[in-house]
Amino acid sequence: SLEQARELAGALELRAAEHDDDEAAAALFEQAFELRKLAGSRREATRDLERAEQRLHDRDRARAAALRWRQRELIELDAREDRADAARALQQHARRYVERYDETVAPDLWMVAQYTIAAGDWLLSCRARGPLGLCVTWTPDPRSPAQRLRDRVLAQRERAFEQQLRAYVREQLRPRYEGRYRGRWYLDAAIERELPGLREELRRRAAGEAPRPWAVDAPLKDGRPPPPRQPDHATKARSCDELHALHVDRVVVRRRDARRARAAQERFEDVLQRAHKLRRSLDVDALTPRRREALIFALAMTKVYRADAALEEMLSVELPRGLQFHVEEYKKDSGIPRWEMDYRDQQLARDDSIKRFRQFYEDQLLRGQELDKAYHEVIAEKRGPWAMLEAAARVGFTRHAFAERLRGASLPRAAMPMSAAHAYCDALEDQAVPIEQSAGEALTYCLDRATTFQFFTPAARVCEELLTRAQPTQEPATLERIQGTPHAVHAPWQPERGGLVLEPPPAPEADAEARAAAELDVDVGADSVSDGGAVPRPEDVPAP
Repeated sequence: SLEQARELAGALELRAAEHDDDEAAAALFEQAFELRKLAGSRREATRDLERAEQRLHDRDRARAAALRWRQRELIELDAREDRADAARALQQHARRYVERYDETVAPDLWMVAQYTIAAGDWLLSCRARGPLGLCVTWTPDPRSPAQRLRDRVLAQRERAFEQQLRAYVREQLRPRYEGRYRGRWYLDAAIERELPGLREELRRRAAGEAPRPWAVDAPLKDGRPPPPRQPDHATKARSCDELHALHVDRVVVRRRDARRARAAQERFEDVLQRAHKLRRSLDVDALTPRRREALIFALAMTKVYRADAALEEMLSVELPRGLQFHVEEYKKDSGIPRWEMDYRDQQLARDDSIKRFRQFYEDQLLRGQELDKAYHEVIAEKRGPWAMLEAAARVGFTRHAFAERLRGASLPRAAMPMSAAHAYCDALEDQAVPIEQSAGEALTYCLDRATTFQFFTPAARVCEELLTRAQPTQEPATLERIQGTPHAVHAPWQPERGGLVLEPPPAPEADAEARAAAELDVDVGADSVSDGGAVPRPEDVPAP
C-alpha cells in the first residue's frame, strides 16, 4: 500500500543518513526516491534525489548528473494535470542542470538540456503561433462552402450528442431518485447540475486535440470549378482567387522576438555541432533506454527547428509586383502608331515579368529543395514517429502554402482588362498545379505513416486537414466526435460508437489473442498493455 511505501522510504532514508559509504548511501536514497514517487510524495522524492546527488557530487559527477536529471520524472508526472506548466518546469530544470554540469560530465544529458531550453525559447519567441509550432497564421477562406457544410453537420451532431448525454446522465441518476416524493422534479434538477461538470470533464479529456473547423469541403466534379469567362471589360477583382472564384488559404508569416529566436537557433547549432563531434566517441547503445530515446528525439527535433527558420523566411518572400503577361496581339502590324507602341511596351513588360517571376520561382524552388533535404534527412533517419511526422508535415505544408500563394496572388493593378487578368492568373495557376500535386504526395505520405504507426499527433492532424482541403473529392473527411469534441476523422476503418467515446477496433494481433484465449477459457490480463505516460512536449508552451 501507499502507507507501507512511505514507511519503507522513511526507513531507507534513516539508514542512508547513517551510512558512511557515499555510494551505498546514494543507492539507498535513490531507492527511497522510487518509493516516494510511487506514493505521490513529490517534495520528499525531490529531497531524496538532492541528498543522493550531494553524496556523489565530488566522487562520481556523471552519476550525480544522472540523479539531478531524474527530477524530470516528477515533472513529467505533473504533465497529465497541466502540460503547459510542466513544459515550463522542464525548461527551468534544464537551465539549472546546464548551470551545474557542463558538457563533459554527461554529454547526452547536456545536449537534451540545451535542446529543451532552445525549443522553449523558439516557441515562446512567437506571439501568434500557428500550425506545427510555426510563427504563421493559417486562415482558410471563410467563403468556402466547407464552413457552411461543417456548421450544418456540427449543428446536427451537437443536438444528437446533447440528447445522448442527457439520456446517459438520466440513466445514471434515476436509481437515486426513484420512489421519492417529487422524484421526477428532483431528477431533472440533478441532471441540469451534472451536465456542466460532465461537459467540462469531456473537454478536459480532449485537451491537446486541436479543433479542425475547416475539414470538410464541398465535393467538386473536377476538383476545382472552372473560372468563369466574362466580357473583356475592366475587372473588379483584386486577386486571382476572386477572379477565378477559388477558395484559397491564407498563410501570413508573423515576426518573432529576435532576441529569443536568435538565442534558440544558437543553442540548436551548438547541439548539432556537439553531436557531430561525439558521433564516434559517444556510445548511444550503452545509455539507458530512457536517456537514449530522449537524446534521439532531441537531435531529430533540433534539425527540424533549425530548418523552420529557413521555412518561415521562404514563406515571407513576396511575389514580385507589377507582373504582366498579357499582350494584345491585335495591335501588332495595325498601322496605328499608338497601338504599335502599346504592343511593344506590352512585349517588353511581358518579357520583364517572365524574367522576374522566373527568378522568384527558381529562388523559391531552390529554398524548397534545401528544406526538403533537411526534412527528408530527419525522415530517413527513422528516429521515432513524432519527429518523422513533424518533418513530413512541414514538407507538405510548405508546398501547399506556396501553391495557395500563387493561386491567391493579388492582381498587378486595379481595373485591369479582363483578358489581361485571366492571362496573369492562368500563368500562375499553371505553375501552382504541379506544386499542389507534390504537396498532396507529401501529405499522403505523412498521413499513411501516422496510420501505419498508429501515432496520430498534431502534425498528422495538419496533414489530414491540408489533404482534405487540397483534394476534397479524393480524400473526403468525416465528422465524428472523439472524447466529447467534434473532429474530422480520416481513418481507414469504419468507427463504431460505444457509449460516449469513439473507440477504434482492436488490433488484429490483440483480436486473435482474445479469440484464442476464449477458446482455451483463459483470462487475457493487462500484462501485454503498457502505459507510457504523458511526456510533455515543448509545443505545449503557451504563447505569452
